[in-house]
Amino acid sequence: FQMLPAFLSRSQEGAARKFLEIMSPPGYQPSPEEVETFRLIITYFRNEYVVPPLPDDDLRRLTAPTQLLMGQYEAAFNRDAVLERARHLLPNLVHSEVVPGVGHGMIGENPPLVEARIRRFLAAHGQSGPSLRQH
Repeated sequence: FQMLPAFLSRSQEGAARKFLEIMSPPGYQPSPEEVETFRLIITYFRNEYVVPPLPDDDLRRLTAPTQLLMGQYEAAFNRDAVLERARHLLPNLVHSEVVPGVGHGMIGENPPLVEARIRRFLAAHGQSGPSLRQH
């Protein structure tokens, strides 16, 4: 129901801004690029309101080392329920965390914090790569 105002907006830009307001931590100011990205998402996926969850049996078959990060201000999903389900079903969940001060978008809101979490996980599991930030 929190998302309803975003989808009822007459303006696609207004809907994108409302969506970002709901999905972000208090006081977060999205960049023009973020507004445009979500305007496009709303334009092309307006009728796709719900992403169905993976069935339990599918989650149990995921054996790769897994990290689950949820934003403190997550609005799209029930954060605690998602974390509990993952801890119960994912056989190789090696790290789960509520990341402070971020919402659903995470990367745009606090890149160094989120990038550090991802890099730490990848380093612990033998992965490395280029910077995760956009240049």
